[in-house]
This record gives sequence, structure tokens and C-alpha cells, in this order.
Amino acid sequence: MGKNGSPSLEQIAEYIFQLLSPYIQKLEYRLKALEERLPSRVQVISDLKPLNKGTVLVDFYGEWCLPCFEIMPIIEKLAIEFQDKPIKFYRIDVDKTKEAIPRFRIEAIPLILLIRDGTVIERLEGVPRKKAYDILRWMVLRGLVPEDEWRKTYEFAERVASRMGWKLHPEKIIRDGLIAALTWNKLQHGAYYCPCKPEKVPQNICPCKPYKNYPGSIERIKREGICHCNLFVSQEYYKRYTSKYKETK
Repeated sequence: MGKNGSPSLEQIAEYIFQLLSPYIQKLEYRLKALEERLPSRVQVISDLKPLNKGTVLVDFYGEWCLPCFEIMPIIEKLAIEFQDKPIKFYRIDVDKTKEAIPRFRIEAIPLILLIRDGTVIERLEGVPRKKAYDILRWMVLRGLVPEDEWRKTYEFAERVASRMGWKLHPEKIIRDGLIAALTWNKLQHGAYYCPCKPEKVPQNICPCKPYKNYPGSIERIKREGICHCNLFVSQEYYKRYTSKYKETK
């Protein structure tokens, strides 16, 4: 301690270092990523015209935005995973393409948009609190599955929820994404296999049944208020969630 019990310079320096440490780590990660990075499959563009045709996932970022660099490696990974699928991945610096700000109502970054033929289908602002990779992957699947098939799956999920006295997850980006993942599994594997379980067995067809170490949807919702993949929730969970976070339509 310093004189009269005040903090010493060393203590102040240590406190400042602790405050800055997370940002220093992110900057170090960014530099390492730039040094070791393979050729990117996410194209940096400054023209908005490519967003008007086909299905695209676009990442709006800024060079000064630390959270933007947290999400970039995830998008790079998805661009590699889906490189042979009919979806393109773009990155746009909002400081260099200012006309994007009013067009897409950009208030904060990172902002990830799923766009089909110029129309925004899904919108993700900031870095998700949990499951960032899953949520972004579901966004990609939302862009890949046909709209009519996606709507059929949505109606199926609503019927299940109504019959069981459940609700669908109140957060749009999660709800829509999981519906897309179920649709993808139906088109790829012939049934609504749970998107969070790798094995394609009858027990894992939504709503899933008990299998190996997993409780079924009914038991898990009774116990925790939410199914394993998060699509279905209890009435009580829904009320608690919407009182804490605003429901997104």
C-alpha cells in the first residue's frame, strides 16, 4: 500500500493490467490469426450488388471492433464446411461501405445477415451469449433449405408443441435456426432427427425419446423446462425467459 493506505503504483498497474487483459488476449489472437491464416473463403467486398442475387451470409464488421474478430473464425469455419453448397460468404467493413448502414439499419456490429435475393431472412446482432457456432450454422442451413420445406417443419413443430402443452423457443434466431436444422435433417436423412444428436436412430426423431445418456424431450422439459436442442420449452420456462429477455418474433 502507498501512503495513508492508498494503493501503490504497482497495485494500480496490476489492476489496470487485469482490466485490459481480455482485450490484450483478443488482440494477440487476432495477430496470430492474421499471421497463420489460410486464404480466406469469406470474400471482403465494398459493393452491395452481390447481396441482391442468390443466398448469402454477410458479416458487417469494423477494424476497431473486438467482438467482430471473435466471430470471424466461426464464419471462416462455416465457409469451409459449406463451400460446395449454394451459399456465398461475404464480409463488409461498415466504415468503407457506409451506404450499408441505412439500407440494413445497422446500429451495432458485428451484424450477421442471411440474405436471399436481396431480402433479409435472418438477422444476428452481436456475439451470441451461448452456442455461437451452432446459431451461425443454423443460419446457414436456414438459407440452404427450401422455404416451403422450412414452413412445413415450422408447422410440424407448432403442432407438437400444442399437443404437448409446450411452447417453441421465444428467441427467433434460435427458433428459426433449429427449424432449419430439422428441415435439413429431414431432407438429408428422411426424418426430423434432432439437430443436437449425431446418431440417426429412431429415438432421436423429434421430439426425441430416451436414448443412451440422453433423457427424452418429455422428461427433460419436466425436469429443466427445455428440451435438449432448445426448440421446445415449458410454459413456465417461456414466461421466465420472456420476462428476462424480450421475445423476438
